[in-house]
Amino acid sequence: MDKTHFNFGVPWEHNISFSQGVAIRGGRWILLSGQAAIDDDGKVIGVGDMEAQVRASLEAIRRGLKLADANPTDVVKLMVYTTDCRAFHKTQPIREAFFPKPYPAQTLVEVSRLAMKDFLVELEVTAVVSE
Repeated sequence: MDKTHFNFGVPWEHNISFSQGVAIRGGRWILLSGQAAIDDDGKVIGVGDMEAQVRASLEAIRRGLKLADANPTDVVKLMVYTTDCRAFHKTQPIREAFFPKPYPAQTLVEVSRLAMKDFLVELEVTAVVSE
């Protein structure tokens, strides 16, 4: 499998922790549903705390990737749904610690509400692993 991460070379890109795109040739694709801050008993983790919810969502992603014989280095796309983009932007160091460089491509969307009223963020990933 061949993955090529790319950016456009514009000045503001040095401030982002994602790639503008990832070109992929070959490999096995893993599509992981949106993961939110919910424990095994169905209780929301970190009510009102964006950082805690991002950490919990990323740990759920790690769990899902492991079940698919993958890891965070295999993620090529991160889709973010949040109720507060400004609060989410403050979690960049958490995401940088989870996703190694080169970072996956990313899309960020602010929504009025997520599946449960106390969810602040939901993260969805696409990963590709070598066969």
